[in-house]
Amino acid sequence: MASPTPTPLPTGQFVLLSPTLEEPSYNPIEFKWEWTGELAGGQGFEVRVWREDEEPTGVHDSRQDNLDGNIISLGEDVYQFSVDISQAAGVRGANGYYLWTVVLVQVSPDYKDLGIQAEPELMYLEGEAGGEEEYKGPPRSRD
Repeated sequence: MASPTPTPLPTGQFVLLSPTLEEPSYNPIEFKWEWTGELAGGQGFEVRVWREDEEPTGVHDSRQDNLDGNIISLGEDVYQFSVDISQAAGVRGANGYYLWTVVLVQVSPDYKDLGIQAEPELMYLEGEAGGEEEYKGPPRSRD
């Protein structure tokens, strides 16, 4: 009996569009990105936000949000997802600078990170109850 042929990984590129450091972000945040590849059945996206020196963490139930149609295709390879990230594991109600990315995931029949993600970008979250930093514009350098 032959083993099933694995589904090939899609090819494509991510470009993160917003939020950016041009201005602070407030909840709910509207994340927008471009994905130039095709999505096979059961594939979708996961938005992750985290502080530098911490592990990237999903800010939503990516499986359910993809299956429910909460991640919207705007056409021309652009996608959008709006979510309140204030209580996400990587944020925990604090103002400040965060990295964010989008990851290609398998959402059906089982969840799996497919190992394809956008190059992380910086954003600034403002307006949370436990604020700890004041927004002073984009940092000069991430080095």
